[in-house]
Amino acid sequence: MTDNSKNIKDSVKDSVLERLEREGITPRSRWYWLTYEYSFWGAWLLSVVLGAVALAVLSFTSLYIGYSLYEATHAGFATYLLDVLPYLWLVAFAGLTLIAHFNLRNTKRGYKYPLYLVVGSSFGFSVIGAMVLHYVGAGYYLDRYLGENLESYHSRVEFETLAWQNPMAGRLLGQVEPSGMVSKQVVVFTDIKQEKWPMLTEELRELDTELLLSGKKVRVLVATTSMNIEDGFVACAVFPWELDDAPALVRLRDNRQQFLSDIRERRELVKEIVAEVKEAVEGEEVLVPARPATSTPSEEVVEKAGQSPCSNHSIFRRKL
Repeated sequence: MTDNSKNIKDSVKDSVLERLEREGITPRSRWYWLTYEYSFWGAWLLSVVLGAVALAVLSFTSLYIGYSLYEATHAGFATYLLDVLPYLWLVAFAGLTLIAHFNLRNTKRGYKYPLYLVVGSSFGFSVIGAMVLHYVGAGYYLDRYLGENLESYHSRVEFETLAWQNPMAGRLLGQVEPSGMVSKQVVVFTDIKQEKWPMLTEELRELDTELLLSGKKVRVLVATTSMNIEDGFVACAVFPWELDDAPALVRLRDNRQQFLSDIRERRELVKEIVAEVKEAVEGEEVLVPARPATSTPSEEVVEKAGQSPCSNHSIFRRKL
């Protein structure tokens, strides 16, 4: 090292020390800076883990939304989505991703990383963690735990329970207890509010009847032949209740297919009955000229022609 270089180095050193003394700046120990560095790495890791948890709940709710029986509870998918979209978890995940970005930027070399790498790494690690958590059902259990312990939080279980426990809308959630087995055609259905409903099963398919009589908690589409629901119901379709445990994808898919099959089968039956009744009404026009040939059969005429109570359920008559 030349004398000139040594003089410059000493001059810079003296200048820095003089400024530190003048401004009252106290040098920090190496442990301080290590703690500072690791605290940001720890905060980054925590935000990534929490982001994975939020994404796990999002994945559970989104998966259930995709295979839900929303046609039975809402007029369409758009209205259903507005009701059930997990806004809280969407905001939480976005916020935690931003926090992770901030923490990583404040590490020793974080400022050197490009934005896409900082955000992408935080997002990527959260996605990987969420996949693991989703596999073990963490999203379902956390969603349910929060619903049971926070009044302001409504879990997927609570939402589906409220949607299906609605006798006036033709939906019931509950089970047939052993004491309710009057016969294979007549049972007493106990809903989740412990109210008991006489129920006819003659309209059900064989698989639906077996599920209803199994004693398991089920969702039932019902209809009534009178204006008074206290007179009891006719069971129209039965579906498993999947939210007492973390639901498996294959079961959700099978239930969705069964639901659509039931709806299509019943709608085809309604179309056939309406067509037959309309033809009969038009045939009577020769004898009763006062009735227009293009008139649509009334509910009373259709019922007299032999239409089942289930065919009057709104979900089976929609889009006809």
